Amino acid sequence: MGNLIALAASCDIQIVVETHSDHLMDGIRIAVKEQIIAADKVAFQYFTKKSNEPSEVESPKLHENGKLDFWPECFFDQTLKNRAILARKG
Repeated sequence: MGNLIALAASCDIQIVVETHSDHLMDGIRIAVKEQIIAADKVAFQYFTKKSNEPSEVESPKLHENGKLDFWPECFFDQTLKNRAILARKG
């Protein structure tokens, strides 16, 4: 799905997607690495809501190698937590 979105966006189609899927993001990041779409044509926005305050928006920069310059706190950490639980003995 990420690759399909990257292909469509590479044709100058603006696409806005809300997701909680690391698979979708990784597909787009891989498409950047494989030069299907340029990194400067992709923007990731991470929204954090704190009670009684406006939402905060963080925008990690995507590099041509598919890596982000930073990961917001708690950004897709559930997979690591789940793997730790599954790796426990017993």
